Amino acid sequence: MKKIQSAKDAYEYAKQFALEDEKSQTLILVYTKDDGTLVGWTKREEGEAMPKIPQLPQCVKIARAIIVTNHPSGSSLPDKYDIQETMAMKELLRANGIGLTDQIIVGYKEFYSYAEEKITFVK
Repeated sequence: MKKIQSAKDAYEYAKQFALEDEKSQTLILVYTKDDGTLVGWTKREEGEAMPKIPQLPQCVKIARAIIVTNHPSGSSLPDKYDIQETMAMKELLRANGIGLTDQIIVGYKEFYSYAEEKITFVK
């Protein structure tokens, strides 16, 4: 089973969704167990305020989530909207018993990690 143990791991995993090439902002939640073992992912669909949290068998426990989003402008620096969205997602996840590990913003061939930058409201 694949493990996500760093922001770079999450970025590399998220590259399969071609976020660098998206013309509109896309948000993906990557779910892991406490040890970083990948459990799954969901993508916010057009018109949804938040992505749906998957219904998994009870034997599969989602412990943590990583928000991965893109900036179609190519910049990976967070903006006011990113901070607001992170706070809303953190509350949604918390209400479902899931911790937020990081938010990663994908730009053009680069990424920004809240956790690596020690942004404290993520954890």
